[in-house]
Amino acid sequence: MKKLSRRQIVYMHEILINETGGTQGIRDNGLLESALNAPFQTFDGEYLYKSIQLKATKLTFFLVKNHPFVDGSEPHHPNKIFEWSFFSRLRIRCSSIVLA
Repeated sequence: MKKLSRRQIVYMHEILINETGGTQGIRDNGLLESALNAPFQTFDGEYLYKSIQLKATKLTFFLVKNHPFVDGSEPHHPNKIFEWSFFSRLRIRCSSIVLA
């Protein structure tokens, strides 16, 4: 399974900010690292989030919750799921979705 790197997430955030407006920059490096590592937590040698779908969900949740970027965390990070799915060749199916 491919894991998005810090550099990839920061780069995607920069692109989104350039396209949609806002302020560039990382507010808290520790919170960013925490969010990137959260999907890969283990207990007793087993991943807590076994599927890539759960890992993508946790990555998105913690990027929004931790708010590691100066601007743009809330509206942009649902895009990370879809970008991560591209890198991991994951297919996402949804019958309806509302992102507001």
